[in-house]
Amino acid sequence: TRSIATHPDDENVWFVAAVGGGVWKTTDAGQSWTNLTDDLPSIATTTIAMVQSQPDIMYVGTGEGFVSNSIVNIFGDGIFKTEDGGDTWTQLASTDGNSNFRYVNRLIVHPENPNILIAATNEAIFKSTNGGDTWQNVLDLGRNMQQVLANPENFYTIFATVRGRGVYKSTDMGDSWTKTSEEFSSGNRTEIAISPSDTTIVYAAVES
Repeated sequence: TRSIATHPDDENVWFVAAVGGGVWKTTDAGQSWTNLTDDLPSIATTTIAMVQSQPDIMYVGTGEGFVSNSIVNIFGDGIFKTEDGGDTWTQLASTDGNSNFRYVNRLIVHPENPNILIAATNEAIFKSTNGGDTWQNVLDLGRNMQQVLANPENFYTIFATVRGRGVYKSTDMGDSWTKTSEEFSSGNRTEIAISPSDTTIVYAAVES
């Protein structure tokens, strides 16, 4: 399981994305589950982004971009969107068969504007301002983009982790980026978390 999204208005409603099993929903805090995506062309679901102000709108990325000795990469097929809480899904045409979106590792979406979407893929960081109709390549270092994470109090401030390069930061909603982590830039994989009580504090877990 790569991603969990909880409904902002109902703590018993969760959505989870399983790398080989699609998106699942519970309405009773995990006691029972319903699969939502058996009919999608790819069930290698890896990341869920829910619009906090409109939680029926979600984006799901596909493709297992992390590899280790025990697993292999599983191809995905871009990004899918629901506007009815997961009952029906449509594939973003711009990502259908697009090799840039074969492995979508993380997605974030603006909490108020469902058209502003940022994707971290194995190719680059991509940004869309029109709900995924078109994309701009905003950070391309020739490495896997492993994570993208926004400050929960300010979507203009976004962090990204890059395989073998460390952490990058944007203060203009992903349009430009600055490296912030010379200390552990050689790490193979980096995961970051922002403290909700003090968003100036950011933690990084580094594997090398």
